[in-house]
Amino acid sequence: MKIIIAPDSFKGSARAEEICDILAKKISTEVPDAEIIKMPLGDGGEGTAEVFALVYPETERKEVLITDLFGRRKAVYYFMHGKNAYIETAQAVGLDKTHLDVMSSSSIGVGQMIFDACKNGAERIFLGLGGSGTCDAGIGALSALGFSFYKSGKRKIFPCGAVLKDMTEIFGEMDEIVKSCVFTAVSDVQNPLFGKNGAAFVYAPQKGADRTDVEILDKGLYNFAVISGHFNVAFVPGSGAAGGLGFFAAAFLGAAIISGIDFVLDMYNYDNIPADLVITGEGCIDSQTLYGKAVSGILRRARGRRVLALCGKKGIGCEKLGCDVVSINPPGEPEEISVENVFKNLSGFDIKKYL
Repeated sequence: MKIIIAPDSFKGSARAEEICDILAKKISTEVPDAEIIKMPLGDGGEGTAEVFALVYPETERKEVLITDLFGRRKAVYYFMHGKNAYIETAQAVGLDKTHLDVMSSSSIGVGQMIFDACKNGAERIFLGLGGSGTCDAGIGALSALGFSFYKSGKRKIFPCGAVLKDMTEIFGEMDEIVKSCVFTAVSDVQNPLFGKNGAAFVYAPQKGADRTDVEILDKGLYNFAVISGHFNVAFVPGSGAAGGLGFFAAAFLGAAIISGIDFVLDMYNYDNIPADLVITGEGCIDSQTLYGKAVSGILRRARGRRVLALCGKKGIGCEKLGCDVVSINPPGEPEEISVENVFKNLSGFDIKKYL
């Protein structure tokens, strides 16, 4: 029996590599002669940089001090393989659950990471989009790359989501070393920039926005698309990724937006690996899983291989995936306890009946 173990991370609880190791050990105990291929995944969000480094062993880790969501200094890293760099934007602007304030958060640190990679000789940069705590359409990143933003009366404004609706003018020009770089945006979702399926309405509530905030942000995203002169880019699938960083990448960096999970599966040559079973999973599987997340990519490219999807939380819409979706948590266990017990619940999960 040949089994591919290909989970995404269980966000905030367990890394994809750790999940692979636990499941591989359990399967080897139950089916000693099973051939197991471990394939830890990322979909453009948290953990994708580590996958890039895993696939390309000669990758060099580069560390840089940047400004985080709320103006604090923070040490982050990205990876370089030759002249190619992989920047995980969640390193700079990842959701901070201890301080949910999407209105004032800024993507400045993303621009600082990009500039550092360009200074270090990157000729092509892959921007991993996902897991952000921002909704500023990348104006923070742009401010770190030489741009300024103004509202009426030529009053300069701080680059964050709350000011997008008031913006009237943009000034600046991209540095030549950034202009000379080729960018690809690696996105975990397909959402447009604004509208009912856009960055604000779909993702801002989980970043701390109430109903009024969402409406302000959505109007701001629309306004920025107009002011920027790149209105049509707002409808490109993935432009709403990472609080609108997809729009920033496509409109200002000339980036193509590609599927994060397809990018990772192509690195592994997933399509050409035969298997009897593919075990995938992520922390929560629900209706959002259908919009470009790791599990949906595994299923879309299953090519006849049986798929089992494991998760902590089964949400509304998981029945639409068309495969077995199984929670590893004991029945009735409170969610906050399950988040802490991921390793225990994985180790105790009865995988045998699904092999």
